[in-house]
Amino acid sequence: IGLELQKLLDEVETIEFSAIKTLLEDEYNEKLEKIFASVDEQPLASASLAQVYKARLKSGKEVALKVQRPGVRQKIDTDIDILYDIAASIQNRISYSKAYNLVALVKEFEKNIHKELDFELEGLNMETITKNISEFKEVKIPNIYWKYSTKKILCMEFMEGFKINQKTALEKSGLDRKNLAWKILDVYSKQIYVDGFFQSDPHIGNIIINNSGRIQLIDFGSVGQLDENMRREIATLIFHIVFKEGEQAAESLIRLGSQRGHCDYTALRNDVSATIAEFTNKPAKFLSIGHGILDMTRLASEHNIELPATFSLVGKTFLLLDFMARTLDPTFDYRRYLQHIIPVLIFERLKSDFSGPKLIRNAMESSKLASDLPSKINFFIDKVLKDEFHVIFQHEGLEKVTRGVTSAGLVIGLSLVAAGLSIISILSFFASGPILAWIVGSITFALLVYLAFRMLRKINWSDD
Repeated sequence: IGLELQKLLDEVETIEFSAIKTLLEDEYNEKLEKIFASVDEQPLASASLAQVYKARLKSGKEVALKVQRPGVRQKIDTDIDILYDIAASIQNRISYSKAYNLVALVKEFEKNIHKELDFELEGLNMETITKNISEFKEVKIPNIYWKYSTKKILCMEFMEGFKINQKTALEKSGLDRKNLAWKILDVYSKQIYVDGFFQSDPHIGNIIINNSGRIQLIDFGSVGQLDENMRREIATLIFHIVFKEGEQAAESLIRLGSQRGHCDYTALRNDVSATIAEFTNKPAKFLSIGHGILDMTRLASEHNIELPATFSLVGKTFLLLDFMARTLDPTFDYRRYLQHIIPVLIFERLKSDFSGPKLIRNAMESSKLASDLPSKINFFIDKVLKDEFHVIFQHEGLEKVTRGVTSAGLVIGLSLVAAGLSIISILSFFASGPILAWIVGSITFALLVYLAFRMLRKINWSDD
């Protein structure tokens, strides 16, 4: 999958520089010669949304210009309408496709692609992630030149280097490929599990390595955002997968998603446990976190649990990271890497739980609870004493039982009356003569016939 995606990224047709120059001058409202000392007419890279050119400022500083393709927004809006139709059609016709919530994915894609078309927002994303990963001294994100940037142009620091799939350059560098893969994964693990703000398109064209081994990340138009609960649950789910804890992993899925109908928890737990066992028993070189997350998405859907679209975005990000790691090191041991990252995640979670702001917030909430509790209890007791407290029970499906009990009660009551009248008839015969006994006996007989009729109606006369 990663290889095919990479082919698509590398085979985008370029646009003539004359059209790019027109867009640049329209955005700057100035001739290029007055802003730049030079702009190379041959693009360094060509992607579906933009082309990148090397330029030189009047100060002599070399920069990279990311320029939006003319007319791309209109084309994207048309393509998205088509995607919605295709996604809805597939979900309606192919049952298992519902596991991936295709319409929601298209909606998430639409939201993200429109953000990608705003290059000023991309520049802000780059500055945010630069701050978040500042502890990784061997990682660099280009600086932004805001004076020369607009919503359709991003002017940034130019970076020399090679892509990680350029084998000749990688071999000449003499870098430790396994160590390089670990470092890149560490950077993205920090973004996903700790910061909740991550570059969601880490394909190998967006990771550049220079000869000293410095990792240079580019293209931050597509980012994912996770709230604290989502970060925790994804990290917890990975933890349970690594340690083969199917029951706990199933509980994580339930907490992550929302139920669309009845969920057989036992069946979900068994399916998750079986999938985790299959996943963890694979040889290390076949392990894929991305596939593991997408498998969890499928299982959740099969058991009527709908996971948020951002969960699938995390899965897609890990698919690209899996491909990156295997490109650098075909024998990459993902199991060892996960065991390495688990203690870090535990430490980060504890640090978050016992951070100053969270302790202060918990203390304030506890203080408010302690302060309000006496008045709440007094209010409750007052309502009870004034007979203003009522408990209403609502039952479902008990109507047949109620009718059955009522009918049985009537039959028993009439039986007792008939028995009593029988005794009275006998006593009347001896005490008052046959006429009164005949009258009472007739009434008793009528009651007995009625009771027999009611009982016969209750009997199931079918052969079954």
